[in-house]
Amino acid sequence: MNELRKKASKPSEDSEGARTAASPEVGGPDRKPEKREQRAQVKAQHRQESDERAATDLAKYGRKVGQGVFGGRTIRFYDKGFVQVTMPLSGSRRFERLLAVEASSDVFKKSGLGRGAAAVATLGLNLASSNKRGDVYLTITTEVTTHVLHEAPPTQSNLKSVKSLEASGNAILRANGPLPTADSAPVKVESSTAQKLRELAALREDGLVSAEEYQVLRAKLLDTL
Repeated sequence: MNELRKKASKPSEDSEGARTAASPEVGGPDRKPEKREQRAQVKAQHRQESDERAATDLAKYGRKVGQGVFGGRTIRFYDKGFVQVTMPLSGSRRFERLLAVEASSDVFKKSGLGRGAAAVATLGLNLASSNKRGDVYLTITTEVTTHVLHEAPPTQSNLKSVKSLEASGNAILRANGPLPTADSAPVKVESSTAQKLRELAALREDGLVSAEEYQVLRAKLLDTL
């Protein structure tokens, strides 16, 4: 009886051994080192491409010499007379030739009566906000477009930021060609043109002129510079 049991179990053992011998090693060869090397090569290539772009940008646009955030945009100035105006974290590499930059603000204090009435309406929450009201603007004119950036209400932080950006931009303009003296006609023309460009941009924002009309009128204004 025992012999019969051994013989009956033997084919099963032989079959299991054959399956084990025929099946490949579980998981196959270890490819982790190969994948790590491929990832390292891709990273190295991206780093090289990034370095090449940075070198090209440096040669063409210069070093970044000023940066700030205002009106929901990141502004960067470069010492060869270029500026970037982009959405934060957008990764945009658009450079524009800087023509003019100007900061302006309309600041006045809220009346005591108005703040008192607002305090009643907001259960006093408005008293934690600034006592000033008005608007702060930064107008950046380039060969491509006119950026009219706006923040409200005025605060110590945005007033300081807009003045710093204006100073950085004007320093770039002076470094890349002295601005005309105060008593010369070109200054008046440039100031007048910048104002008209701001007004034209405001008309476009309000929908009073179409995009096509804006481009035509803007080109005519820039011809006067």
